[in-house]
Amino acid sequence: MYFSRVNQIFVDAHLTLEEIKEMGLRDSAGGQPAHIRRSKMPKTHSRLKKNWEEFIDNLMREWKTLNIISGLLLSGILTILQVDGANTDTITRHAALCSLLCALLSLMYGCFFIIRFSGMRRVYKATEWAIEAYRDQTMVWNVWVMLALPAIWLVWSILAYVACIMAFMWRVRPGVVIPEEPRLDFALRVFVCCIFGIGMSYAVLVINTLRRYG
Repeated sequence: MYFSRVNQIFVDAHLTLEEIKEMGLRDSAGGQPAHIRRSKMPKTHSRLKKNWEEFIDNLMREWKTLNIISGLLLSGILTILQVDGANTDTITRHAALCSLLCALLSLMYGCFFIIRFSGMRRVYKATEWAIEAYRDQTMVWNVWVMLALPAIWLVWSILAYVACIMAFMWRVRPGVVIPEEPRLDFALRVFVCCIFGIGMSYAVLVINTLRRYG
């Protein structure tokens, strides 16, 4: 989704990759007031600049919306953990913890991206993305996966929260004590820790990737 949106920006500009690079170099070099540079800028360059700024603004709005949803979900997860019986059932408890962790990761990525991308409105920043759009991509990791991380983790959080509600509905009964299952409890603890490890691994990849964009 993000790849097609970024690629469409450069397609609409009707510029080759070399022209985009040249435009980025001029924009980063500065040397003249912004209004003079804009007056000398061809229409295709102006269109690229406008579309790129709109794309960044849309990203910021999307991440802010996802952060609001993550925050609301966090309060719901903490509430269900305080309900009688939910915290004593192994599956319900760990589903809630998994949802809580995924929501926190989504919130963390969203906040980090909002801070980091607020300074990427300049056109010379778009040059790196243009190069990335023409580069061969891997399915495991690329900048398009990176941009989708807040949404991906939020989706997993919602799914885990739904699983928590279903487990609570079918397993928890008032006044009935569900016996602990040590093996299941240990397996679910390991599973939650693995999710945390994956989230931190992606955080390292995000930091390393964003270093290329100044």
